[in-house]
Amino acid sequence: MLCGVLLTFSSYEVSSQNLPADISFSADGHRLVSGAKHVTGFYDTTSVKDLKLYFTQTDYWAQLTSLGTSGGELVGKMVYQGVTYDSIGVSFKGNTSYTGVRNLDKKSFGINLTYKKENQNVLGYETLNLNNAYQDESGMREVIYAQLARRHAPVVKANFVHLYINDKDWGIYPNVQQINGEYIKEWWASNDGTRWRAERPSGTTGGGGGFGTGTSGLNYLGTDTTSYKPYYTLKKTKQAKPWEALVTTATKLNQTTLAELETSIATYLDLDRTLWFLATEIAFGDDDSYVNKGGMDYYLYWDPETKRMTPIEVDGNSALETSRASWSPFLNATSANFPLLSRLLAVPAFRQRYLAHMRTINEEFINPAVSHTLIDATAKKIDALVKADPKALYTYTQYQSELTVLKSFFTTRYNYLKTQAEVNRIAPIISKTTYASNGSDWTPPTEKNTVWVRSTANSTEGIAKVWLYYSNALTGIFTKKEMLDDGKNNDGTAKDSIYGAEIPAYASGQYVRFYIEAVSANAVATVSYDPVGAEHDVYVYQIAFSSPVTKTVSVNEVVASNTIYLDENKQAEDWIELYNLTDTAVDLSGYFLSDNALEPKKWVFPKGTTIAARDYLIVWADEDQTQGPLHANFKLSKSGESVYLSTPGGIIMDQVSFGAQQDDMGYARMPNGMGNFLIQKMTYATSNEANVVTNPAIVLAVSNPVVAELKIYPNPATEYITIAASSKWVGKDVHVFSATGQLVFSKSLEVTTQIPTANWPSGLYFVRIAGVSHKILITN
Repeated sequence: MLCGVLLTFSSYEVSSQNLPADISFSADGHRLVSGAKHVTGFYDTTSVKDLKLYFTQTDYWAQLTSLGTSGGELVGKMVYQGVTYDSIGVSFKGNTSYTGVRNLDKKSFGINLTYKKENQNVLGYETLNLNNAYQDESGMREVIYAQLARRHAPVVKANFVHLYINDKDWGIYPNVQQINGEYIKEWWASNDGTRWRAERPSGTTGGGGGFGTGTSGLNYLGTDTTSYKPYYTLKKTKQAKPWEALVTTATKLNQTTLAELETSIATYLDLDRTLWFLATEIAFGDDDSYVNKGGMDYYLYWDPETKRMTPIEVDGNSALETSRASWSPFLNATSANFPLLSRLLAVPAFRQRYLAHMRTINEEFINPAVSHTLIDATAKKIDALVKADPKALYTYTQYQSELTVLKSFFTTRYNYLKTQAEVNRIAPIISKTTYASNGSDWTPPTEKNTVWVRSTANSTEGIAKVWLYYSNALTGIFTKKEMLDDGKNNDGTAKDSIYGAEIPAYASGQYVRFYIEAVSANAVATVSYDPVGAEHDVYVYQIAFSSPVTKTVSVNEVVASNTIYLDENKQAEDWIELYNLTDTAVDLSGYFLSDNALEPKKWVFPKGTTIAARDYLIVWADEDQTQGPLHANFKLSKSGESVYLSTPGGIIMDQVSFGAQQDDMGYARMPNGMGNFLIQKMTYATSNEANVVTNPAIVLAVSNPVVAELKIYPNPATEYITIAASSKWVGKDVHVFSATGQLVFSKSLEVTTQIPTANWPSGLYFVRIAGVSHKILITN
């Protein structure tokens, strides 16, 4: 559950530092979406960047060849955008892509930035995959697939890089994200669960078909965990008994009756994500996949927050081939070896949800109007590099011809799916969805108010049911409730095709997600959704604060890369410093610290923990609670994250969001308690002394800057806020946003600008002026 999360603003787009990177709020703040953000950073697709590898070994190629794909690595150096990363590990990678190129130089490369240096990363990524696009004359299938498919499923990022080795041109490479902890944290609340690859562990033999069909496809192999271990490779876990979750999921999926499966499986399996996963692999014709091989080239992740399993797509290097353009939308749906298909699609309600997702994928991404445009844009970016590639596996003529073949796949696939009877059903049309509190549309409620949701639903075949799905958490299972068109549920008049239903009141700060399902009155009960990407694209609102939390303690300093100062166990660990803002001691018993907004109660302060008046307290962020009472169960990331201090009720009292940090430097408030953050020398060395400026030149941009010649007061405010501006600010636009991103006020600044706030709901607001953000608390 997420309570009181603060949002930050970039231009007019609402985002949340607290959500996983690939989940975001829409620009108007009304929706919570996955995979919709433009990819920036290392996997940005707008241009092709140079990536250079260097080896000091004169026989480096012979050494790499000797290592092959055994897992051994050769030490080297990487340079990317002017930054040098030394002591990295480099190896050849791949199976077919390695053996198929034989003695050619265009090998696929794996790069491990942490080979000799722990936590070394390039823009947040420690493991890189440069693929040689073997058997893909276009060179772009993997990148195209990643860009199209990730909107509705947790698919990896991919772009292109221009590789050099010892300053020799090695040509263009697809740069494909690794499925590891970094990836998991971009789609889930944490990396604290369990991740498997559905393949036999190295050195094991026996059982199953060539690709694990019938064994590693979440097939039921009994209740003994040892029966599963020969067929799945455990990649990472923080759970004491990780295999039990896999056995439970396989058992429930295969041993439950179909009638019971409809009501129970979502407790163990992220059902909607799974249906999107299956629809994505089949729609894009992914040959190297669960849907075709049943037990290879897919991952499983068990999420500790929701306690559910999700299958994950691995790669797209074998997708988008002409031979799969006529794949049935129910490929292998009758084979017991593929229980995610055969069991789930045998449940009529699940089958219709799956078909709704298939229609969405076909219209939004397989559609030649979309896919051909992306192919042309990609070709424009890489054409010159492909033509000049000195290590190319295929000729430039083959590349050009394959672009036509690739487009042909999308055209044929799109038309084929539209001719399939079950895909081509007439689906209900849902429109004009809104929520209202106190009679005002799109107005967040307070904790004492319920919310009415309204939608219009129509179908030429009639509407059988309209359902509202809602949840008061940002992850997990939804509650299902029927919406009615009877004139008694805030739905207008009876039989006017407007449906209404009520969502109950919740506590201040909580987020509520919801979406709509409409069911046709035809024989198969065809469904559609609003938003069409549900359940990972949903409407959202936050319960406004009816009474603000009094801030008595603040997060005063964080140190995310300490190598000098030692804790009581003589270990150099990261830490979090708290400061008591009051003139009396504060008892922190039952308060919480966390680095995850979806889990604000991650670490609880022991009973009897207090901070004296105007004093400090250090908590070591070392993920080792056995070392003492003030050692938290999480670590800090040098590449940046957030820290949250919450009350015993789970309301966030203070939070700090920080970017990349420097070794042995603190990210500290100046002045203590309420000031802005800057990077400076750590202050712990002098027993939690008051923070002082040691290097004003490196003050960072923060969400509450103290800007000279611009004053915003009072804060907190009730009836109005006043902005006093010097001449340099006069005429600039001021915009005020609610915590959910709704624009509530806008005008040009005068010398004194007064903004009436008496009618605004209590809560947090953001004043934005020429790129500067200021937090204001309204307490009506």
